[in-house]
Amino acid sequence: MHGLSPFTQTACRIPYFRLNRQLHFRIVGLAQNPILTAAYRDHSARIDRARSLANFGSWRWQESVEEHEFIMAALRARDPRLLADRLEEHSRRTGEAVVAALARIERADENNHHSVTPPVGVWSID
Repeated sequence: MHGLSPFTQTACRIPYFRLNRQLHFRIVGLAQNPILTAAYRDHSARIDRARSLANFGSWRWQESVEEHEFIMAALRARDPRLLADRLEEHSRRTGEAVVAALARIERADENNHHSVTPPVGVWSID
């Protein structure tokens, strides 16, 4: 996906997250499931925060972009099984990254060290 890749080269996080959000909303819309669409819309702020946490480290950010490229390739190939596999993998890896980030924050808070919470601007992508 050429739309997200350039952002990782220049560390343009805000435009990356905006485009990423649009991509996720479009994929949810492709399901043509009004309940899923409403749930995703209603929880989008929490989802955006989790996505920001997961992609705070540049290693995960680059992985996520690569995963999006695989998802887009599966969409272009019109291969629903491959698409489902790619979406599941991306969701699982993002979830693992969120859990790991939360654990790092919790450990830092428990040890009264400097917090590893990302700057405030990372949370807000509007």
